[in-house]
Amino acid sequence: MFAARSSKVNAFPVPDDYFPDVNLSALQILELEEKMALAVKNALADYDLHEAMGSNPSYGKGWKTLGTVGDLTTVRQAGDAANCQCRIFGRLRGDYRNFINFFYSETSSQLFAWNQFMYGNAVDAAILKNIHTSSSGKPHLYLGIKWTCLQPFALVKKRDTCFLEYMAFTKDLRGRDIGVRVNMPLTLPECPPLPSKMKTKRMQMLIVSIVRPSEGYPRSTELFLMSQNDFAGFAVPGFFFKRLMTKMNDMATYVDSKLILVHGMMKRTCWVDKKSRSECRLCSRDFSTTRRRQHCRLCGEVFCRQCLVYRGAREEDSASSQKIFNVVKTKFCRVCVAKVRDLDVSLLAPGTHGKSEDKPATLSMFTDSGASTKLDGEHISLGSYADYDDEDLRVLHRPSSDSELLETIRSSGERDDAVVDDDERSDLDGHDKPGPSIGVDMSKLMSASQMMRRINAGASFDEGYTANQQLSASGKATSRRTLDQCIAEQEALLRRLMLAAQDRAQP
Repeated sequence: MFAARSSKVNAFPVPDDYFPDVNLSALQILELEEKMALAVKNALADYDLHEAMGSNPSYGKGWKTLGTVGDLTTVRQAGDAANCQCRIFGRLRGDYRNFINFFYSETSSQLFAWNQFMYGNAVDAAILKNIHTSSSGKPHLYLGIKWTCLQPFALVKKRDTCFLEYMAFTKDLRGRDIGVRVNMPLTLPECPPLPSKMKTKRMQMLIVSIVRPSEGYPRSTELFLMSQNDFAGFAVPGFFFKRLMTKMNDMATYVDSKLILVHGMMKRTCWVDKKSRSECRLCSRDFSTTRRRQHCRLCGEVFCRQCLVYRGAREEDSASSQKIFNVVKTKFCRVCVAKVRDLDVSLLAPGTHGKSEDKPATLSMFTDSGASTKLDGEHISLGSYADYDDEDLRVLHRPSSDSELLETIRSSGERDDAVVDDDERSDLDGHDKPGPSIGVDMSKLMSASQMMRRINAGASFDEGYTANQQLSASGKATSRRTLDQCIAEQEALLRRLMLAAQDRAQP
């Protein structure tokens, strides 16, 4: 039956019913659990030996260092590059729990999503059987059988693998909290190698990842990854592992992308009309020919480019019901990304789906109060939130009686000039449709902004302190001018000079 079904399939993605159901007896499940327990035990022993080498592990002559990216290092056992043992170790930004939960998936769509967000070359993916999930009440987080197909390089055949996945939070041999993820290759009659017309080769890869909190480095994770690889005759070059380490260093951004997928993005018809905003809703700087209006895809509000960051997101043209999609860099305001991280870390593991909603109330941060967002003539400094020690964003948590207030502080202003900017092209066209305004009271955000500027200035939160002035030692009031103010004043002066020159040139 499977042979007849596979003969009708000529392209990816394969139908949902392509693979038959996998039926396992209680004894077979127990054997799989024992195999995973043994793999974890052996990995913990190797990890303990690795830790005994100190902060700068040095492997013997039988190992070759392939490269270092950031704080990660890859070593490979000498020998055949197509059938080898590799180890990746070092420090990552982010919480170790998020590292494990990022890979959690109970549906084929979720499995494809994290592969596409992280690698960008996913072809297809399928959950063959969920044996145990987070709701099964087992000591481990997950146990299941999965299949994935990737296109590692454009000029080689696709590589697919059928594997048993195990995920758990436990203790290492030194009693420290760790997270463990094991991928063990399986040979199942329900998942044989694909037909030759699919141009795919089956890989055999045993991968064990161990992560734990980094000592002395808040919001950092120590990674130890071991892999025994059979790349089906393909000799993997060293730069492949360097690219893999680069992706692991960006794990915090992939976590953001997965959380954004769970939330879903706001439809364009519900975005705020650009013409209704004369200034950025976050930093309060006026829009101009050099500072264009940009829409956040989560809340639909209008911001300047410096108040936005780019994250991978599902292509808008893709139907939400389709499993396969492309990832495009998409603009989100810093407040929404911070709010997503703050509220929904728990959504990484449970099997929930992101759906496109007209009004995602959980991310509504701004409201059309009719009042200016400028505070006493000053501009708010933008900043970088580091919930996962990410260099992009930083958020101030300031609880209040009504809601939690978010405000950003000094940032490097993440940009990506290679991204096609639809908002910039349509800034002066006026084709955008007006949408409903959403969010909390803007006056509360203003009060939080005022507090944030005082923190940046090193001032105390005294009742009599004003945002514009502070008393010097001689008792005279001195103005506190920011760099953003100076730039804004220079731009205004330049515009007046240009207008004066144009008036003088006219007869």
